[in-house]
Amino acid sequence: MIAQTNERWSHLARVRLIVVITAGPWIAAFAWFVS
Repeated sequence: MIAQTNERWSHLARVRLIVVITAGPWIAAFAWFVS
């Protein structure tokens, strides 16, 4: 059970990392465009 929870957390971290890498530049460009 502990291993399963650990695996789920690592998956969440991986998804979050992918989201940050893909959305980061868009958010920065949007912030620069707004300001």
